[in-house]
Amino acid sequence: MRLYLKGDAPPEITTLLDNAGFELVSPADTEAADLSVAFDDEPLRPGQGRFPIRLWIEYPSGGVAGSWAGEDFTAESAVHAASIVVSRCFGRHAPMVTGDEATFQAISTALRAPAGAPLLLEGETGVGKQTLARVIHAASGARGDFVPVDCSMVEGEEPSASLTEAEEMLAGVGGEAAWSGKTIFLDNVDELPRAMQARALGAIRAHARAREGGARYVASSRRPLGEMVRRGLFNRDLYEALAPLTIRLPALRDRGGDIPLLARDFLAPSLSFTPAALRALSEYPFPGNIRELKNLVKRLAIVPLEASGGMIDASDVREQIIVATRQKAERPRPSWRAAVEAANREIALRTVSALGGDINAAARKLGISAAALRRSIRSIPRPR
Repeated sequence: MRLYLKGDAPPEITTLLDNAGFELVSPADTEAADLSVAFDDEPLRPGQGRFPIRLWIEYPSGGVAGSWAGEDFTAESAVHAASIVVSRCFGRHAPMVTGDEATFQAISTALRAPAGAPLLLEGETGVGKQTLARVIHAASGARGDFVPVDCSMVEGEEPSASLTEAEEMLAGVGGEAAWSGKTIFLDNVDELPRAMQARALGAIRAHARAREGGARYVASSRRPLGEMVRRGLFNRDLYEALAPLTIRLPALRDRGGDIPLLARDFLAPSLSFTPAALRALSEYPFPGNIRELKNLVKRLAIVPLEASGGMIDASDVREQIIVATRQKAERPRPSWRAAVEAANREIALRTVSALGGDINAAARKLGISAAALRRSIRSIPRPR
């Protein structure tokens, strides 16, 4: 991606974008730029360093050739400004928007990864792993499609007789022409059935040998795959094939002041938050991370706000948090049968671990079939 930075670009932002793998073009080469960013030359607030700072981003409008559209932003830090540019470059919004250095470093590392190289994205539910995977695909310039595969929905010890698209990708069906240029996103790869893990490994190796270049694999996991390998719950060879580069996305509660930045990014332009509302949002831990924050902002946007002139206040925020918390509490509690299954899973995990990951030996010790043991292990509830 080629950027033209107009005006007095703060050196902090220039360095961040350069480290994220962007090519910064000179004034003599502006027509080759994919995006143009101008910085406001007005005097900055005393005592605030170089920030806040306004930036104007222009990008091709998609209409008449040479036609550009633009948007105005205010950044609160160099990292925030750089993340806004990244989000606009690849047509994505939050959670690419961040003011947290560790999060931006994770994004930068992903963008600098060699084209075609496998990647593993780890992090809790809702931290934005699929959004980052789509940005990685867009940044790579791949000519093929982005193909998400929810591994938690792939059932059985063997692929079904009529293969789904997901199973075809995992089994390497279709030849080189079917793979070329695609990015296959293995979402929830930690829940992929053991037999399909072996098939996925075979497909990845075949793609790596393809003369025309095979598919690129980007995987996500809510659990640390390295630990699962050590416990005998995940194929070591597949892990090594998927994780030459592992990127961990921080939880929202660990991203400093990102909650207000993301909340404003999600909110409709006709609405706004009061300072008290943003403080109320920042006080909530958001166990569902960015996904939960986005859903909360969506609910706030449909609350009647005519009397407040479109301003969302702290009372509105707290009311919606209480509603969401009550809905979670009212979900059906695990039944007695579920409790028994949970106990059986724990016994199965401990037995497999004690026998060094040997599924067959653990099955003999427990007096059940290896297939039944695998089903028991795979039925572990997903982390929330």
